[in-house]
Amino acid sequence: MIGEETIRAIHAEALRQDVKWGITDHPPEWWMIILMEEVGELCESVLAFHFGKDLHSTHSQDMRTEAIQAAAVLGQFIECLKRLGI
Repeated sequence: MIGEETIRAIHAEALRQDVKWGITDHPPEWWMIILMEEVGELCESVLAFHFGKDLHSTHSQDMRTEAIQAAAVLGQFIECLKRLGI
């Protein structure tokens, strides 16, 4: 089960994204590109955690933050599909 704190964090990140980008109705292929970019940042943070920042530099070593950002993008994608009737 996803905890309330995690759900609130994902929701807050989705709201932050809405403020930054507005409500976006991208086609599914664009959403996949955006999601993969976020997942790539999560992968970088995992590598930096595992190997250390000296061996793998990244803009963020915070895996939780990167995971929340990826989850928020996925939620935005799901909401877009609902708006588009897909």
